[in-house]
Amino acid sequence: PLLKMVGYYSQESRCIEAARAVYEGAIIVSEDDKFLDRIGIRSEQRDVFGVRLEMLSVHIWMAYVRLRQTGDYGNIVMQAVSDRMFADLQNRMILEEGVGAFASYKLIKECEHKFFALCMSLDADVYLGNHGVDFLSAKNAGRLKEDLKKYIECLEGDDAKAASLLAYMQRALLTLEGADLQTMYDGRFWDPSLIAEGLPPIES
Repeated sequence: PLLKMVGYYSQESRCIEAARAVYEGAIIVSEDDKFLDRIGIRSEQRDVFGVRLEMLSVHIWMAYVRLRQTGDYGNIVMQAVSDRMFADLQNRMILEEGVGAFASYKLIKECEHKFFALCMSLDADVYLGNHGVDFLSAKNAGRLKEDLKKYIECLEGDDAKAASLLAYMQRALLTLEGADLQTMYDGRFWDPSLIAEGLPPIES
């Protein structure tokens, strides 16, 4: 009763907790070796901050696609995910990369710019005029793949790597279609099967 009185179970509080679970799950999935093996990211690249940022950015964008479809609470979760992401990235810069606090402010702005440039480009590839989303048609999938090659530098412009990432993203976006606030709150937003070894690409 006391927790309810102070707003612990309010929708806003649940949205913030859902954002935490979505973000932390995105880190786990995006840094998983099975996932990186499937995409073709070389072992020596995996601890590079920029590579981790790129793979995380792809997953956060996919989360945004779903969150935009879930009404007002989706907007609250999106904002909370963004706030948590950039605060965490700045903290990781300082603690893990040895970046000074002052320098980290400039670098985090560069990360924000890169992230939102990727999001805007991918949005343009998949969103339809009626606010629907199409990431499966050959035309839009082709545009997505080209933008992945352009913005995700760790793919090294490799067509096969971009195709592998695209197939993964298409399957991930399909699994996210049924996710609601409770799913996020319970930490079940990211399906563990996404990083299963040998998972075949979906048919486009």
